[in-house]
Amino acid sequence: MDKVCSKCSILKDINEFNKDKQKKDGYYSSCRDCARRHFSLVSKTTSYKDRLKKYHSTIGYKGKAKNYYYNREYGIKLEGKKELIKKQNNQCLSCGIDLRLISTKDVCVDFDRNKKKIRGVICRTCKTVLCQLHEDLERVFKLATYAIKCKGTV
Repeated sequence: MDKVCSKCSILKDINEFNKDKQKKDGYYSSCRDCARRHFSLVSKTTSYKDRLKKYHSTIGYKGKAKNYYYNREYGIKLEGKKELIKKQNNQCLSCGIDLRLISTKDVCVDFDRNKKKIRGVICRTCKTVLCQLHEDLERVFKLATYAIKCKGTV
């Protein structure tokens, strides 16, 4: 079986290509010689640490990763989350805490998986409690009743 290299455009035996399970035919598009040549040129021009530093320091690297995550999980971009927070007057929909006062990693999108709809943005504490109670209103009510009953005993 033969294959044409995407770099040098030469028809070569399939054994001259590295395996790649993600490709349709199971092999990389460029031959081993071309791949070796490419990586030796890249490694001569800059060190691995420098390339990694440049990659991580580019503006928007974290933003791109977050955009991908929010788009995959909730169907919105990072800007969409920020717009939701503004619509809520920068407050958690559950407890009312000012979301500007807490870390951005502690601000969570509340997503109804059954209806496939975003309910709003809440703080991590409220999200954790909601998830632990499996969003069961009866359990939430029982917890609130318990907290009110025990308020004076502490």
